[in-house]
Amino acid sequence: MEMSNLCSEVKKDFHKLENRFDVSYSILRNKIDVLIDSLVIRFINDVPRKKKIPG
Repeated sequence: MEMSNLCSEVKKDFHKLENRFDVSYSILRNKIDVLIDSLVIRFINDVPRKKKIPG
């Protein structure tokens, strides 16, 4: 899955959850979006390294 697709899917799911609990703080949403972006970037970067390890 492409990084941007993964980010948008995770954000979409979070925003659904956010709406369900009526948490609509734009500052919180922006911080969560940045967190999701950084986690996805880290995940994408770690995956190829793990595949190279012989096991």
